[in-house]
Amino acid sequence: MRIREELQLPWNQIARVVGVHVSTVLIWSKRFSAEGESGLKSKTRGRRYLSGRTLTLAQEGRLRTLILGNPPAQLSLGFALWNRRAVKELIQAEFSMTMPIRTVGEYLLRWGWTPQRPLKRALEQNPIKTRRG
Repeated sequence: MRIREELQLPWNQIARVVGVHVSTVLIWSKRFSAEGESGLKSKTRGRRYLSGRTLTLAQEGRLRTLILGNPPAQLSLGFALWNRRAVKELIQAEFSMTMPIRTVGEYLLRWGWTPQRPLKRALEQNPIKTRRG
């Protein structure tokens, strides 16, 4: 690397100045010798967008439309409200696909749908009398 050649610094001092471990500097040096400056450029990491999904975008859209437009009972599912198990059964019925319950939860979370808990309050509660104290 140029720093080592121009300033005649040892690898551990270069690592200290740059703020990384010595082994990282050595890896960068090897890459620079093999590929030049292009070897030091950052490469994309991780999965590509939308890869590794079970449902296609079209299937996701269809599923969301069904969930938003109908209660589970109307789609011949044995549930009163939508939950992960109901969505799992809908996926099985619509797309003949078995999906783990956790994956169903990940899809729902990705769509911005979170579990809602009912408010706990007495049926006989009178909010006006309660405010007056």
